[in-house]
Amino acid sequence: MASMIRLKSKTSIRFFSTVVLTVVLGAALPGLPTGKAFAETNVRIGGMGGVLGTMRLMGDAFRKTEPGITVTVLPSLGSGGGIKALLEGAIDIAVSARPVTEAEKRRGAVEAGFSKSAFVFIRHDGQPATGLTQKQVADIYAGKTERWPDGTPVRLIMRPDDGSETKALLALSPEMNRAVRLALARKGMIYAMTDQETADRVEKLSGAFAPAFLPLVLTEKRRVRVLALDGVSPDVKSIADGSYPLVQQIRTVTGPSVSPAAKRFLQFLHSPAARKLLVKCGQVPED
Repeated sequence: MASMIRLKSKTSIRFFSTVVLTVVLGAALPGLPTGKAFAETNVRIGGMGGVLGTMRLMGDAFRKTEPGITVTVLPSLGSGGGIKALLEGAIDIAVSARPVTEAEKRRGAVEAGFSKSAFVFIRHDGQPATGLTQKQVADIYAGKTERWPDGTPVRLIMRPDDGSETKALLALSPEMNRAVRLALARKGMIYAMTDQETADRVEKLSGAFAPAFLPLVLTEKRRVRVLALDGVSPDVKSIADGSYPLVQQIRTVTGPSVSPAAKRFLQFLHSPAARKLLVKCGQVPED
């Protein structure tokens, strides 16, 4: 349903996010067992869509060491949606691209550093994968650049104004801040609600351009072109040494009580095997 809707206002975007969270949780959880036995044998994970592929791979690797525990990764809820689901008891671990708020801390949310990776710019796979400068990206958001060099119209895919990608772009530079705000205020823009929907649109729409999270592109084997920024390709090396400018920390968030199964999974996330897997997913492990 989401992929067929073009949301024109930030109010409607926030409302739609609430509806999606309600529908996903309502659809995903009632059929699952509950109670102490379930908590001891299942770990439910949700949150930012950009690392759900990573978490599925982690779950597969974890089950080889703990065959009695099932890891369930929910569809994308976003960072805020994941923390909300966590605090309502719908999931055991949230993955988030933003810090927990003071209000969330008062409700028992506890965050821990997990890894860091890169927000990247992606293009439709049918166009050449030429890199861009920050100025060129700003010109696209400001509406100054309307066509790619081959003449294809630029179709900018926007994310909600309160999303982690948009916040990262706003903080990149004063010029980018102005350009993104112009795009947010422009009518008729195409919005994608989740990381997965963003990639879906870029895969299908000729000339499409959008921000995305590198682990999503790698773990979901997305048919898109990842662009260098200011001559720097986004990879584990450029993320680790800080030469790539759009680096984002990823956190795990737990609630006031953590099940034994969830504790064992969190411990696994910092194991040597998990650290090797993170690198393959385009993420730099954090202790």
